[in-house]
Amino acid sequence: MARASKKGLITKTAKQLFAEKGYDATGMEEIASNAGVPKSLIYYHFNSKEDLLNAVITEFVDEYKEILHDSRAEGIEKISVYMEFLKQNRDCARILMSESLKSGSSQTMLYQVLAPLMEIDGEQSSDNPKMDHAHWLTEFFTSILPSILFVCYEDSWCDYFGISAVQMEEDYFTAYRLTHGAYHEHIHKVSK
Repeated sequence: MARASKKGLITKTAKQLFAEKGYDATGMEEIASNAGVPKSLIYYHFNSKEDLLNAVITEFVDEYKEILHDSRAEGIEKISVYMEFLKQNRDCARILMSESLKSGSSQTMLYQVLAPLMEIDGEQSSDNPKMDHAHWLTEFFTSILPSILFVCYEDSWCDYFGISAVQMEEDYFTAYRLTHGAYHEHIHKVSK
């Protein structure tokens, strides 16, 4: 296996273990063992466990950025594309949530998910002024954070309350339209 694919195997294994056990409870020795590589190969690609965690999150954010730029969908269709991406990357969503709840520097890693939205806004035409802090606060707390939490809790919620995943998703999209969707309707009316 080529070095690049070994690096991918290492990040994939680290992502699974960080999501399952938590960053602090996962050692480099365990990552190496589960990936079937010598620990020295991990250190060849990554300076530290923190560097490996940052690589996992950067890969997630880069893919997310591509989806935002490539998606031609609008409204609820766009959130459906976004939600599908989060579901396919549930491990990263869990890592982002668990690490962001800790005190310290890793707390800001969740904010990296907001950056691509801010970039897209910056690329819009000059007659649409850049949004203010209140806008980004609303985007983060009524769209990004609830969507990540939804993906993290979806399966256990369905099991606990005995509802289907289809019903759960329908209910979530209804709630999303009532909260975040209403915010965008208000912004659209105000900007006219």
